Amino acid sequence: MTELLRLDEVGKSFRGRKVVDGISFTLRQGRAVGLLGPNGAGKSTLLKIAVGLIAADSGKVQLFGGTPSWRSFERVAFLPDRGHFTRGMSVSEALQLAGRLYPGFNPGTAREILEDARISRGAYVNELSKGQEARFHLALCLARRPAVLVLDEPFAGLDILSREAMVEAVIGAIAGGVQSVLMSTHDVDDVEGLFDEVILLRDGGLSLWDEAETLRARYGSLRQMYKEVMRG
Repeated sequence: MTELLRLDEVGKSFRGRKVVDGISFTLRQGRAVGLLGPNGAGKSTLLKIAVGLIAADSGKVQLFGGTPSWRSFERVAFLPDRGHFTRGMSVSEALQLAGRLYPGFNPGTAREILEDARISRGAYVNELSKGQEARFHLALCLARRPAVLVLDEPFAGLDILSREAMVEAVIGAIAGGVQSVLMSTHDVDDVEGLFDEVILLRDGGLSLWDEAETLRARYGSLRQMYKEVMRG
């Protein structure tokens, strides 16, 4: 399979504290990879390094065969865990802005996702429920049909129905042509059947990287794997 993203011995420190410590992995075309770990494990920092939003202190990152840059965002859609530029806008205004900013943005795809979520285009983003807002920002990502979809804790703070809807949307995106997904989460139960591969971080380091099917065979479930590895 084509290799879309490679990290080799990547490290990052903030104020003298090692946040990411010598992590290596690859993301291949057609794969959904879960980046698991507790809060503070380094997941968000690692994702930002992977897409080029922050620079690593050590190691090497290759995205589509080159160094991540602003040009990478023509093929990468990144959903951060917090902070969005659309909060003061109506949904309709945000869609118009996304159409101007994002290459390949398909407003029709975004509208379909919003209709499924029962989100009015006249509503203001900061007036949406937490679940609706999460699905709205996911819609902005999916409407670009990116080669790589990167999601940072997309289920944080959502109720069970909203989490299920988000998982279904990601599965639909994979079936609809998104080539690869890299998602961080600590809500292991919600993603049990979603991932092809799993990466487990602890204290900024890599504890495990393996095929999800292999891990389920060994531990019975990803949830049980998470518990046992983290306890060890």
